[in-house]
Amino acid sequence: MINSTLLSLYYAHSLDCAVSLYNHTGQTEKAEKWDKLAKEIKSGVYANCWDKEKQLFRDYPDQPIFSQQTNVMAILCDVVPADKQVQLLQRTICYNKFDEYVSAYFSFFLFKAMQKTGQEDLFLKNLDYWNHFINWGYTTCGETGFSLHERSDCHAWSAHPAYFLLSSVCGIKPADVGFNKVTITPHLGDLTSVSASIPHAKGRISVAYKLENDKLLATISLPVGLSGFWEMNGQKIALKEGVNKINQEVTLTTSIKSKL
Repeated sequence: MINSTLLSLYYAHSLDCAVSLYNHTGQTEKAEKWDKLAKEIKSGVYANCWDKEKQLFRDYPDQPIFSQQTNVMAILCDVVPADKQVQLLQRTICYNKFDEYVSAYFSFFLFKAMQKTGQEDLFLKNLDYWNHFINWGYTTCGETGFSLHERSDCHAWSAHPAYFLLSSVCGIKPADVGFNKVTITPHLGDLTSVSASIPHAKGRISVAYKLENDKLLATISLPVGLSGFWEMNGQKIALKEGVNKINQEVTLTTSIKSKL
């Protein structure tokens, strides 16, 4: 019996993470066991909680209550096929009649869903909570982003945009387990220039981007012993240690802003 769709999806997501770890460490029997349970939960969620009219997941099987949180988790758990997840995320961002919206901390999962569906260009347009923190005079991140519900004006779990600025906007991600190679795919949104660097076990990875006349000029510096790939617009270019220069045409995307 499914009571809370969201709690069921939290459990399924945890199982998915465990399955990935078991597979990576060669424990295939355990991976198969927990993968079977995860799939049963997801199947039950879709059968009992999918609202065909709204094309969204309900928070409970028998109640017309909807939240951004539940639908974000449905994407992360692959409750709908991969080719339907882009549309579900766009509905989740744009629908303006949710009973509950993601908080500052839960936006972490929203931003992960953007990464999962290849819509990382949406990130910069959905930072209202952090703009509010600045407007309120905060020098740190509030706990929830809702001014009336803040229990802490300094909370680590709302600081995750610092991670997504590097991984989504600057596009710096590990290409494999252990970060032995790097993959770089920037998503600048409306920005025309960006520069950043991150520490790596072999040194520092630095990037600098400048958009000029629909062309992206990129300078990528990798430490000695680290290589990887530049991936953008279906093109994959090998990156070597040292300085890499890339000049690539880009396609501007339409930004979608959350109804917060």
